[in-house]
Amino acid sequence: MCKQRYLWTKAEDFAPECLEDVLFEENALVLKEDCYTGIFETPEIAVEAWEALVPGWNAFTPVGTSVQVQMRVKAGETWSAWLDCAWWSSVCAKPLKCTENDTASVQSGVVVMKQSFAQAFQVRVILHANGGGESPRLRLLSVSGIGAYNREEEDEPLYRRNVHAPGYAARRRDPALSRQMSLAAALVCLMNRRGDDVLPEEAAYGCMEGDGVSVPFAAAFAGCYGYTAYPVFCTLAELKTEIKNGFACAALLKQEEHFRWVSVRGMDTDADGMQTVEMMDSDAYDDADTSRVWTLEEFCKHYVGLAIFVQDKVDRAALPERLPGELRFDEEHGDYTLYLRGEPCRISEEEPYTLCCTVPDGNAYATTAHKQFLFFRADQHGGVDLPAELPDGARTTVYLIRRGAAVVCCVTLPQV
Repeated sequence: MCKQRYLWTKAEDFAPECLEDVLFEENALVLKEDCYTGIFETPEIAVEAWEALVPGWNAFTPVGTSVQVQMRVKAGETWSAWLDCAWWSSVCAKPLKCTENDTASVQSGVVVMKQSFAQAFQVRVILHANGGGESPRLRLLSVSGIGAYNREEEDEPLYRRNVHAPGYAARRRDPALSRQMSLAAALVCLMNRRGDDVLPEEAAYGCMEGDGVSVPFAAAFAGCYGYTAYPVFCTLAELKTEIKNGFACAALLKQEEHFRWVSVRGMDTDADGMQTVEMMDSDAYDDADTSRVWTLEEFCKHYVGLAIFVQDKVDRAALPERLPGELRFDEEHGDYTLYLRGEPCRISEEEPYTLCCTVPDGNAYATTAHKQFLFFRADQHGGVDLPAELPDGARTTVYLIRRGAAVVCCVTLPQV
């Protein structure tokens, strides 16, 4: 464990006196047999004047199970009440009850101190099951903080250290997900470079908390694919270490009061000693324009110190489902009805969704997300009225994306 970052991943990290109705087996924290709720609560952990703290977790949550994360902080000699940071599963997130008190508040999953600094913290994880026989499995817990103290920076230059990574322009994605898209695009860049084929919209729903975004949810989403992933407050030197070890990472920038996430994929130093940062930035008009190179000085001016590390896969994947569907033309309404498992499925507006289709152009792409997509809404009957921009006779793939699952259908339009 280090000064700014605490990780719990091994049996010895989960002391028996901190466990209630849970145990560590097969590299994960699970509920004991016949228990529907169990708790892991850390002892008091002293820190050096932290201004903000961010938790993280990687977990497998079968249907009906969930992971609840709470934190409390100590300012001076006074402990705050427990703050709800998340009540999470891969398919849903429950509303939180206590996200603010006199000492701190939870913002986008980050615990932010109000007037005083944290001298200590505790984190509590509650595993929930519904009695269906399966337990959630927590294989990683993390807490990282940023302090008011001066942090020494190592200025070791890197030479030609970069990894290939795909880029995705936010302007080409579902406009309804604009609040989540820079984080989602940065995250998908880190995952698809390792061979996954995730759409930014799928990641956006995974990052979504209410109408906003949760930084820990983003790391947890990557964890569903088997990655070791966690949010971390870190210095530039630590970003350099990730690049040196062969990992790209997501970093939060602030430019003209606007926050956005980028994927840092490389660093270099020229013959004159000028250091540069290579990144994929979704703030572009086209995927081909997302690659950016900034001087190290410019990057440092905008980097706020918060990143997400996505490292090697270490566990079985429990990724969100892609379910095969079917579109059948409805003569009565003049649209297509979506069928799932042989049953008609009218699309409801009661929960957020993305409905989109690919535009066939005869080209091959590195990932599905690089294809051209059209985004539209279900019609008044909850049916699929395909966009008029699609040419007659075209074969298109239609996606209905919600948190935790997507339905995928292929259909060939009639030749008129």
